[in-house]
Amino acid sequence: MSVLADGSLVGVELGAGQITCYSISPATAVATLLDTFSITGGWSDRMFAVDESSDVFYIATTAPNLYTLDLSTSALQSTQAITGTSQIDAMSVLAAGSLIGVDLGTGQITSYSIKPATGVATLLDTSCLSSG
Repeated sequence: MSVLADGSLVGVELGAGQITCYSISPATAVATLLDTFSITGGWSDRMFAVDESSDVFYIATTAPNLYTLDLSTSALQSTQAITGTSQIDAMSVLAAGSLIGVDLGTGQITSYSIKPATGVATLLDTSCLSSG
């Protein structure tokens, strides 16, 4: 759920193969269906990020694809193939509106900067984890 700049609430449900958007009344907690979109690939609860300054919701899937949803209109803005990595396990919005994505590989964590408009992931750093 996200609070938009005008104080209204939007909920996003990530289901098997789809994204469903709801407006939610702050006074009654009644959810009203806004729209449903199909997605390709699986996801987890760490594979999304909200840019509250611009009311944008990002979802990364295991395909790997990046879906950009405008929360103020509930419109799917874009679907981009993520290139430069085969996997994003978690992501967050940075101050400049860009995304940081993390691949939690076996024995290492690899971080990427992701351009939302293109889906291009650029390697930032890789950290090795000790087994001890």
